[in-house]
Amino acid sequence: AQQRIYKYKKRLYDMKWMYFLLFSLVAATAHGQPVLNAEGRAVFERDRALNSLIMEHDASQAEDYYDAEFVLTTSSGKMKSKQDILDEVSMPELTLEVNETTDVVVRVRKGTAVLTGILHQRGLLNGKAFDVRLRVTDTWHLTRGKWVILAGYASKL
Repeated sequence: AQQRIYKYKKRLYDMKWMYFLLFSLVAATAHGQPVLNAEGRAVFERDRALNSLIMEHDASQAEDYYDAEFVLTTSSGKMKSKQDILDEVSMPELTLEVNETTDVVVRVRKGTAVLTGILHQRGLLNGKAFDVRLRVTDTWHLTRGKWVILAGYASKL
């Protein structure tokens, strides 16, 4: 009887921990903070920092985040180079109020990472308001100790 009570209490204890861990994972992702390993977290932080630089029109700092051969493919099939993106970041006619990626998942394999998420951009372009959500897939690679973005794809939701 004592052994049966001990097993029952241990099972309850194990179940409490399982529910606690499950709740913690759900709560973390529900608040926009993805659960990532160290490499995935580094890519997530680089992406967030790049989004801030874009909002600030800081093309000179943003340049370090893009690979020299970077290419963005839009849902319409248009291709944009690193220089095209940096020129857009520098545009005084563009004002971003929101430039944030949510629902982020980062998959890392041997110095390459694929970030997926939903990019929300809201602001003004040439005085005209816009508010858009895009499904994005960005490929990052580790070079000289830092993550840089090599390619991206964006499609409107």
